[in-house]
Amino acid sequence: MKLFTTFFLILTFTLAALPAGPTSIIVTPKAPKFTDAERHAELARRRAAVVAKMADKSILVMFSAEPRLYTNDVDYVYRQENNLFYLTGLKQDGATLVITKDGGAVTETLFIPKRVPLREAWEGRMYSREQVSQISGMKTIIDASEQPAFLAALRSKAAFTAKEGGTSIPTSAESIYMLLPQGENDENGRREFHVEDHFAKENKTLKFVNAQPIFGELRLIKSPFELKILQHAVDISTEAHACNGDCWACRLGI
Repeated sequence: MKLFTTFFLILTFTLAALPAGPTSIIVTPKAPKFTDAERHAELARRRAAVVAKMADKSILVMFSAEPRLYTNDVDYVYRQENNLFYLTGLKQDGATLVITKDGGAVTETLFIPKRVPLREAWEGRMYSREQVSQISGMKTIIDASEQPAFLAALRSKAAFTAKEGGTSIPTSAESIYMLLPQGENDENGRREFHVEDHFAKENKTLKFVNAQPIFGELRLIKSPFELKILQHAVDISTEAHACNGDCWACRLGI
């Protein structure tokens, strides 16, 4: 113990006697900025990659994450379902993404709630139709109030045409892709995708395919767009660790 104490004191006095060197902290560069065109191209590329993995005569249906209650009538800060955000860039609840594939024909549709001023006063701003298109790059947008009618048509494979705008979505798909739990023991998946899981179990005559493997594979390899964002995160961490190291050096009197 005495030997250790002696060594520690010698090391401390030796380091304290060294001249202070210039700071080695590298300041984080500004966050990368992307134009609407660049973001739209990236999101379109991702959606096209998903379509390429889908079987012919199929449909992908994705629901937004549900708000999580914090206490009484207060929710946590909303966090979108990862894969829906990956394809649309949208951070609002109540959204549904539908992509169909039939031969060379592909359709992309978003169900989005209309803005409600009273709701916005309590829960924050909602997207307008123009903002949805500006963020996602998608043009076919239907009021979320028509989503139940679409799901009913999907169950019965009946034709669906939106009342507003007359947009039609093919519903005679042979396979329905949804984000589903990976087995009965997947408690996290059952909690996060309980709406999809319930829909699939209620409609056992339809063929459901879990879309999770598609996203798991595609998101392994990052695009140049994503690498710029990741590099910025690395730069922030590098600066933080450097600052932390200098703080410890100051405490030791180096």
